[in-house]
Amino acid sequence: MSNQSCKNRLAACPTSPNCVSTLEMEEHKKKMMPLPFIGGLDQTKEAVKTIIKKWLRRPS
Repeated sequence: MSNQSCKNRLAACPTSPNCVSTLEMEEHKKKMMPLPFIGGLDQTKEAVKTIIKKWLRRPS
């Protein structure tokens, strides 16, 4: 795999139990379907940012 294609991919899941991946992988328990786009790319990015910001503000 070239350096350029490596830059555009997430790292593989570590052995920790709380990791999931949308990449093809041997361990099917950690596989999940990709989240669908909602409208266009920019709209989807904003939706993800909003969800993360709300999640980070939650009380522990």
